[in-house]
Amino acid sequence: MTALDLFAIIGVVSVPASLGLGAALWAARAELRARREQDGHQLNRRVIEEALINSRQLESTVDSMSVELERLAESQRYLARALMEPLSPARDDRHLVVAPVAAQSEALRKQDPAASGRTTPVP
Repeated sequence: MTALDLFAIIGVVSVPASLGLGAALWAARAELRARREQDGHQLNRRVIEEALINSRQLESTVDSMSVELERLAESQRYLARALMEPLSPARDDRHLVVAPVAAQSEALRKQDPAASGRTTPVP
């Protein structure tokens, strides 16, 4: 067997082997590329679903806050209207609060004339 025969045998074996390995490498890279695209689409789908869930939660929170804000505004309108109305003699309840405090204060002054400048109550 001469060197040329040996070279021919090596060529006959190595060329198909290298072509087969090249084709296998190309197929593996194509499959890897396809998997990455599929994973990317799944990842994008998951991100979109999470964003949708978060937006629904945010919408619910904003709705709840708007209801509470409307309640506060309504109570403020009611109080403003109630404070602007003139008090009728039938609705004048201020004497129920002012009279006992004034009577208590007057009784304390009669007990101790020096207590009129005190801030703490006398026992």
